[in-house]
Amino acid sequence: DRHAEVEHAIAGVHDRLGDWELAQSHLESALEHAYAEDRGRHARLLADLALVLHRRGLTRDARATAQSALEAASASDDDAARTQAANVLGMVALADGQIAAAQEHLADAVARARAHGDDDLLIATLNNLSRVRAAEGSYGLALETAREAVALAERQGDRHRRGALHSHVADLLHVAG
Repeated sequence: DRHAEVEHAIAGVHDRLGDWELAQSHLESALEHAYAEDRGRHARLLADLALVLHRRGLTRDARATAQSALEAASASDDDAARTQAANVLGMVALADGQIAAAQEHLADAVARARAHGDDDLLIATLNNLSRVRAAEGSYGLALETAREAVALAERQGDRHRRGALHSHVADLLHVAG
């Protein structure tokens, strides 16, 4: 299981660097080395892999992997993994233009992140929910959601994330006129 942890950590570095092919390779290796009985870890690895596949534009694979992550998370009662999987499913649905499905997945992810008390997941899910609300033309609601994410990032002191969120808010303000 230590091998899986190391591979997962290396994948995270490559993901942040935007080298998604290498991130995918390390996540697949982590999945091979993860203990089968650790269903929560398996679900989190699948959710991370689904996100990388989405970033690579492999939508069908991302959707299937995120659905597998959601099933594994549900079976393990790992709420953080379930939140991650719902977040990725929402992102994939939005990319496919399936606004209602994206809204459903992301509303579930936001509720779970709030209940779980995980600010990192909450910021990510709020940001994605804001994008869905903008895509459906609800700019006021999108702006309100994005601003909540900004406030959370400011409390954390994450300047990089806060900057990206401020950029998203600026885009929403521009589109809203």
